[in-house]
Amino acid sequence: MLTHAKSPIVSKARWVMLAAIASSGMLTLWGQPQIFWSDATKAIRGDGLSIHATTNPVFDFFLGHGALPFIETNLLYMTVAFFAVSRLPRMIALIAIFSAVFAHGYSATNLILAYDGLSSDKKID
Repeated sequence: MLTHAKSPIVSKARWVMLAAIASSGMLTLWGQPQIFWSDATKAIRGDGLSIHATTNPVFDFFLGHGALPFIETNLLYMTVAFFAVSRLPRMIALIAIFSAVFAHGYSATNLILAYDGLSSDKKID
């Protein structure tokens, strides 16, 4: 049986971590171009490049197979992360949680900026 961390802060921070991961994943799907929904190979990642670019990060690879594999992979990642931090000692669990929150927070803000720049109708003279 899996035991959860006894620290109340770890128990609460795990949920914040899951919210950060989920919001990053939702923003990734939300920012996809219209053609993505009919042809998943046209997906773009957070910096506006194709998912097939050579510097392809994290789970964006799964976007090329459609939204469902991307969601399934993120749910698996969230489950593993939740139980992993539950089993770690308090200090290491907190470091892992805050690292994930900051990383996904950065990713989400990068997605917002990249997609805003791509969808902008403004032209620079």
